[in-house]
Amino acid sequence: MGGVKISIILPNGVTPAVLSGNDATGSAVASGNAVTGSLTASSYDATTRTFISGIANPAGFASGEFMTITCAIATGTTVTAANFQSQSTVIEFFDQNANPISGATCPIGVTFQ
Repeated sequence: MGGVKISIILPNGVTPAVLSGNDATGSAVASGNAVTGSLTASSYDATTRTFISGIANPAGFASGEFMTITCAIATGTTVTAANFQSQSTVIEFFDQNANPISGATCPIGVTFQ
């Protein structure tokens, strides 16, 4: 893959950890197979609780883990992994030449630390 753009609806009481207005770029970093040479950009719509993030790497990256998203949980909020959707909405996958890739899915793994 050359890049992917995803959308995740965060549970009530959960927000991107780094947020300035609607810019949440500091909350998502390349990880796993996409660490070297990748660029990420993210936004957050508080009204719909929608986190949108994209990652691109001109050298490409293999399938598997590609991004880590860090969130903050509001005091007094109880959240479990089940509160997160099991699949994010894939807006777009593309190859290294910016050609769309169809039929891909994007499972979410949730780790509390």
